[in-house]
Amino acid sequence: LIRPPAGSRLGGGGVFRNALDDANITTVTIASGASNASVLYKDTVAGSPTITAASGILTSATQTETVNAASASKLVLSGTATQTAGTANNLTVTAKDSFGNTATSYTGDRTLTFSGANAAANPATNPTVANKVGTAVPLGTATTITFASGVASVSSGNNGVMTLYQAETATISVTDQTISTTGSDRLTVAVAAAAASKLAFSGASSSPAGLNSSSIT
Repeated sequence: LIRPPAGSRLGGGGVFRNALDDANITTVTIASGASNASVLYKDTVAGSPTITAASGILTSATQTETVNAASASKLVLSGTATQTAGTANNLTVTAKDSFGNTATSYTGDRTLTFSGANAAANPATNPTVANKVGTAVPLGTATTITFASGVASVSSGNNGVMTLYQAETATISVTDQTISTTGSDRLTVAVAAAAASKLAFSGASSSPAGLNSSSIT
């Protein structure tokens, strides 16, 4: 009898496979006269599971496996879901493999492009994300962000501080031109208007003398 790690499940997580790798198994037979039999172990969850083999009165055997994440297949963006126009939102970008593990091999400087928010109109002000040295880079422009073991997070106001200026609901995406955020892996942010800072006129700025009144707001 061979046992996967506690909590694993056939079809996802840890499974044993026969030597031909064409079927899941839970038992293996050691042939008469032989001292061993071969099985394959597969897992979709990165970590260090312990597998066990047990048979009747024999002492059980255990072995710890090391399961590494596969290469990155998508990016996941997280941050605060609400912010006030002109204030900072600290972003975290995580590279994930196709099984949902953090892709720890995705590391070092990466060129990312963020998108999904509009510029404020008056005065025209572009939304930005701070690059690895803290320079505010407009959305839609290549931005250098540093990853460590699959994760990029803000440090001392650098490396992913996002500032939005237009009051709106923005859905922020990021791509490195090979892998991207999609669906729920994007970040939706409700941007509220900041406190009033000025007055402005709107309406006609001129009219014929003595004929009509100008409507001004």
